[in-house]
Amino acid sequence: MKTKGKISKLLSDDIVEVICEPNSACEKCKGCSMSSSGEIILKAKNNMRAKVGDGVEVEVEEAEGIRAAFIVFIFPIIGLLFGYFIGTKFSSAEYVGVIGALVFMVITFLFLNLYDRYLSLKNECSAVIIKAQKG
Repeated sequence: MKTKGKISKLLSDDIVEVICEPNSACEKCKGCSMSSSGEIILKAKNNMRAKVGDGVEVEVEEAEGIRAAFIVFIFPIIGLLFGYFIGTKFSSAEYVGVIGALVFMVITFLFLNLYDRYLSLKNECSAVIIKAQKG
């Protein structure tokens, strides 16, 4: 997937923050951060040595979008189902299964939050700047 945007911040020598307009592929993915104004904020490798304010074209591998969607949507459902089955294993009462489902879903969201923080600290980017124009 390719999208156009503008560099808003230099995060390191080769990593920048790019603000992009959402496109039709972004609506399906939701793998990047979104600002309050509806713009997409993503980290990208800056192999072109573009500066803050430069217009850029960014490419993100579609496999990364699929992986992000899987993590965000499927893991909580797996946690919910797993918690329900664990809860019903210990008791025949229905409410124990529901409580187990909710507990495991919360644990899954906590895990996803920690994983997101880990990825932020790791500073790895799947997005790469492929074209740059001076701002």
